Amino acid sequence: MELETLKLALVHCWGKDTSYPPMEHSWSSKNPAYGQCFATALLVHDYYGGQLLKAKFADGTAHFWNTVNSKEIDLTKSQFNKQQIPQPTLHSRQEIDENPRYKEYHKRY
Repeated sequence: MELETLKLALVHCWGKDTSYPPMEHSWSSKNPAYGQCFATALLVHDYYGGQLLKAKFADGTAHFWNTVNSKEIDLTKSQFNKQQIPQPTLHSRQEIDENPRYKEYHKRY
């Protein structure tokens, strides 16, 4: 599947019910990418492989996106406007899947 086709499909699926649970109450159709990074990064990984990138913000929240063949793919970066995203760390899919903290969030994925 072409990346642009996947992106269009995801944008049409994003909603309050797919937003990261702590962020779902702030989700708005004006910023549809808000809180969608975790599930989106997992879906991009399903289609293209690679590794997951995770950046932690000072407020304790995190942002996930992908790197595939040394190219970063971030389909939800629009949620941040001009906010700087902190330096990420690389994670394998296995690390994310086995992390107990993310078990609940996999249900939305």
